[in-house]
Amino acid sequence: MIRDKGAAMTQLWNAERRAKALETRDVMTSPFGFAVGASGAYWITSDSSGAGAIRGGSLEPGARLKPIAEGLQRPYALSLDRSGAFVLWTDPGSSVIGRASKDGTSRAILAREAGGPRRIAADDAWVYWTSGDGTIKKVRTDGGGSPVVLAEGQGEPAGIAVDQAYVYWVNARSGQVMKVAK
Repeated sequence: MIRDKGAAMTQLWNAERRAKALETRDVMTSPFGFAVGASGAYWITSDSSGAGAIRGGSLEPGARLKPIAEGLQRPYALSLDRSGAFVLWTDPGSSVIGRASKDGTSRAILAREAGGPRRIAADDAWVYWTSGDGTIKKVRTDGGGSPVVLAEGQGEPAGIAVDQAYVYWVNARSGQVMKVAK
């Protein structure tokens, strides 16, 4: 349950398996797209047109959220890289896979994706995403090189995850879990 006391709330499970709301000092508009790492939590926020931003910061009570990336056209999903240095996102409104350091500096466009980037995941060296055109792609987290197509012709790929050897996703049309070598 999320209660509105004029401050943003998020739920985390405590040892008794009951939801515990943590408050921040900032109110978020339409928060979604949530990622948590050792240094804090990060959210996508948007207005009624879908335009939005990424904000984040410490999970400590009373902490202020920092702007990580603002002026996004239609942010959709976000992830944290495994090194703990970057927040990564997809923005189908501007056809971009983006990256910024967790303090909001070092913002960069890693790739432009005409197929409409959707879900995103990352490992130590690569960012992986699903696209509305049925492809699964990757690009280096440092921004070097061009995107690499890992799979094509997928039936509405949704959700994406990676492990040491494979990239996994779900094809929404068929309900199949798919995988391909990194």
